[in-house]
This record gives sequence, structure tokens and C-alpha cells, in this order.
Amino acid sequence: MSPFVLRTKIWGDFRLKESGHIIAVITGTDADRGHEMSTFSTLRSDELNIEVFGLQSGKYFIKVFLVDGLDRTRSCWYTHTTSFAVQKSDPQNRTDALRRNLRLYEAGYRGRPAAEEPLLLQPRSGKDFAYVTIIWTEDYVDNAIVWATGLIASGSTFRRLCMVARGKIERRKIRILSRCCCDIYLTDPIQSPALSISRSSRYEFVLTKLRVLQLDQKGIRKIVMMDADTLVLQNVDELFWLPSPSATVNKDTLMGELDKPKLSAGVMVLEPDSVKFDHLLEGLHGVETLSPFVEQDLLDAYFNHSYNIIPLTYNLYPELLDVMPFLHYESDNEGNDMLPNFSLPMDNGIKIVHLWHLFNPFQTFAYKGAQYLQINAKMVHRQMWRWYTLFWTLHQRGLQRGAPEEYPRWKQRCVERSQAFGPVQSRRFVPVLGTSGGIEVCRHVDGLAW
Repeated sequence: MSPFVLRTKIWGDFRLKESGHIIAVITGTDADRGHEMSTFSTLRSDELNIEVFGLQSGKYFIKVFLVDGLDRTRSCWYTHTTSFAVQKSDPQNRTDALRRNLRLYEAGYRGRPAAEEPLLLQPRSGKDFAYVTIIWTEDYVDNAIVWATGLIASGSTFRRLCMVARGKIERRKIRILSRCCCDIYLTDPIQSPALSISRSSRYEFVLTKLRVLQLDQKGIRKIVMMDADTLVLQNVDELFWLPSPSATVNKDTLMGELDKPKLSAGVMVLEPDSVKFDHLLEGLHGVETLSPFVEQDLLDAYFNHSYNIIPLTYNLYPELLDVMPFLHYESDNEGNDMLPNFSLPMDNGIKIVHLWHLFNPFQTFAYKGAQYLQINAKMVHRQMWRWYTLFWTLHQRGLQRGAPEEYPRWKQRCVERSQAFGPVQSRRFVPVLGTSGGIEVCRHVDGLAW
């Protein structure tokens, strides 16, 4: 079988320093080994080409990292986690996604004549590109504060817009959110009868997220849509120069549980288009039962599973740390008998963490979070400690800015509830594993109660 050849290009003045190298991590579902997601190879090359031999029929993901002489990763935004398939009947197989991405990068960096419209949209002002999140329940107001404050702390230069379902959130809380450096846009919620029966209120109005496609009516030409429960670790402004649609894939796809890749609406790059919005809603007519993530299903069907894949590091689910150890710091693997010879500090490339329901400090039930972390603590607890520390720092900073009169009372309540913590007194908590005298313990801090 001919090898799959990955050709990398470097633009600008960047050069690999002495002892610098390129590393490609290949994971996927090998058809000959069954539906099991695994890391097949971690390849190193001192040149700009990497040749991969011996892959059997199956579906794979490949992510490339630039590593300097000090073993620190230099993961650039254009090093996509590219999906590709290997078929015995087609030894020359290369995915359309890879070809398209290479063309886009080449066109985007070499530039085009000024008289022509650029291949990728460019901002005309500071208002036509925006980060957008959508909330339709008061449970996520605090998460939106952390989201907006994280973008500010990262040095982002683009506006932040929070779409709020009209009539679902108190005006006082909307004002606080507005003062936390979010532009507020009230929108009509979209309720699906199929989701209203025997479903959590978290999903009842999930279709409201599709309203982002109507933002072209507000003069917004391109958006990075993010769930309110995402935690921004680094500046991600580069996402605006990805083609639309671009999306991360969901965790079930990454773990090899699905035949076709399914997108995650947690982080998406879109160009708003009201016509697309109308077409998407038409697809709901006559549907009696819907999944809780119906907006992702609709977008997947509309784009026919064809979209630009954003790297995993822009929408990391914490539980993936258990199955993808290359995302850890080197120090996290010390004394870990599961990874005796692994030392690559790939965590440096993580930019956004998705603290979904189980890991959400304002949504988690104590016994569920504690149970998960006790089982998986060996692999994830050091990361969670860092992320939750940042989460609370951003929340306090945002609250001080947006509601200084609330901050002292909130801080005192946290102290009191933490001291009085017990199985009866508090149901919601921040699950953080630390150490006390060398023994791992679980600390609980109650979330903010307005």
C-alpha cells in the first residue's frame, strides 16, 4: 500500500531551530481492529514531510505539532486535526478536506490582487465579526460571565455578543451580564414541542441557538459561536480566518463510536445567513421525536457532514484526557504506570475547555462529579485543578466589574457554604481534587446563588 504523505508548509520567517522537529499524532478507528479509537502512531520528522506507512482500511485523524528545541509545542491554528480514510481499493486516497485546506491556506497567505474579493472574509470594522453565545435559562448567566471575561483576559480584539431568550431571564441579571462586557441581543426563543415532553429545561429551547444565523440582519458577517460553558485559556481570534462552516467534532466521534463524524456546536465558525435559518427550521416539520442535541443534528444534515474540522484543542472535553494522554503536561505523567515512557507536553496547545454539564461548576451535582473524578483522578485531576482555579478567578473578576455590589456578598456566601459543606446542605459544587498531607481529597465550593 502506498504511504499517506502529509506535506507541511511554513509561511513567513519561521524556521525550525536546531533540534526542532515536527510531530504528527495519528488516531482513528481501524476497520481491521474493530471500532476502537486508539493512537496508532506518534511520528517525528526533522524535515517538512512526514510519510505514514502501514495503515489498514479505516478512518483516521491526524494532528501536527511544531516542537522547538526545548520540547515546547508550537501548535499553530492552521495545523488542523484533519480526518482521512484509507481504503485498499484506493491507494492514492487523500481527503477533499486536506486538499481544500491547503488551497485555502495558500490563497490566504499569498494574498490576492486588491481588486478581487479575498477568498476568506475580512472584517470591515470592529463590529462585523463577533464571538457569540446563547443562553435561554438563568442557570447559565454565571457561565456567560466567565466566558466573556475569559475572552477579555485573552486579549481578544473582537466584540462579544450574548443572545438572550426574551422573557427567560430577569432584567437585573441581564444588566449585570451587559456590564461584564457583553453586548446583549434579545431574541425570541424557539420551543420545540418534541423536546418539551419529558426533557430537561436545558434542552427545551436548544433550537434558539440557530438564531445566530439571523445575525446578518444586524450587520454581522462572521461569528465564532461558543457554548456559554466553554472556558477560554488562550487567544483564539485566529478562528475568524477559518472558512465557514468550521466546527469541532463531538466526543463520540473522537472516541470512534460513530460511523460518520458529527459536529459539536460547542465551537463553530459560521457566516450568518437568514435564508439558511429558514431552511433549517423547515427540516423540523413533521418530526415527532428529537434528540437533546437537535441543533447539531440539523446542522450536520444541512452541511451533509462536510465542514472544515477545527482542532480538538479548541473544544476539549475534559474526559478525553483519559483516552488522549498526549494532551497532558509532562509533569502530569510522573509516576503514572499507564504512561511510563511518554513525555511530550502537548497540553500547551489547548485553547478552549468545554466544561459541559458534568464538569460545569454551576450545574454539577456533587455525587456525580465526585464519582467520576474518583474513578479517573489519576489522569485528570491536575488539569481540573488548574482549570477550575482559572474559572473562579475569571468569575470573580467579571462579577467585580459587572456587579461590584454583589461581589462581597457572593464571596462571603462561598466561604460559609464551603465550611458547612455536607451531603444535605449543598447539591451543586465545584469538584476540585487537591492534596492534604499527601492524600488526595475532594474539595467542594458551592456555586453562586443569586
